[in-house]
Amino acid sequence: MNLKNQVLPLKNTEDSVNEQHVDKHVLSVKLGTIMFIEDGYPMVHWADGTSTKVIRALSQVRIGKEHINKTCTLAFVDGDLAQPIVMGILYTPNKTNDTQHHHEDTSQPLVLKSDDFISLEAGQSKIQLHANGLINIQGMSINSQAYGPNKLKGASVKIN
Repeated sequence: MNLKNQVLPLKNTEDSVNEQHVDKHVLSVKLGTIMFIEDGYPMVHWADGTSTKVIRALSQVRIGKEHINKTCTLAFVDGDLAQPIVMGILYTPNKTNDTQHHHEDTSQPLVLKSDDFISLEAGQSKIQLHANGLINIQGMSINSQAYGPNKLKGASVKIN
């Protein structure tokens, strides 16, 4: 069934439960997985013991590439398993979720602000920006390249 551009009538929940083709258990939320995005729609799968199909879903929230292989909550229009709706992405707290952020709008600058300091770290490399104006750059090797003048200014400049 193609859900694209289709208006689905709402039914009274009591009427839906009494119909033979409606699975009464589907009236609760199921957990599924966002498998991929097709034509802007999330393609989802859930384990119900009867099917291994991936089905196009409507979504109540924006779904992007960063949600692929993430667990989602699913509801179904009138209990119809052919009409899933992604209600949200299940949040799993861990260090990665708490520290990784995505900035997808490249037309807008990415601004990070802190009252104390900001630290960027990758392996043995580190850049720290302190609120008092101190900037520390550490790494095994530091390269600086300019396509115009490369200026180094300071009240005093110490080399080694």
